[in-house]
Amino acid sequence: MEAAAIEQGSAKVQTGWARLWSSMAAALVAVLVGFGGTLTLIVQVSQHLGATPDQTASWVVTLCLAIAGSIFLSVRYRMPITLAFPRKANGAGIGQE
Repeated sequence: MEAAAIEQGSAKVQTGWARLWSSMAAALVAVLVGFGGTLTLIVQVSQHLGATPDQTASWVVTLCLAIAGSIFLSVRYRMPITLAFPRKANGAGIGQE
């Protein structure tokens, strides 16, 4: 593959390596932002519920496995598939009696 740009109208369309690296960079940013946000949510909820460090670690490992599964399925089926998506952290009724 050769990095080149094809001009279509007033916009340039990336081809070859430039397109591949652009897609990889976008995917990496999406994974890091998604993981960081969900990880923060997990740690905050576990602290609120009084979970032990082992329980929190278990939740983090589950998150990592879900993200790994998402990456595998996305590559396999060539479409974005998400297994771990944070919902709104409203905490409605969590840990309350």
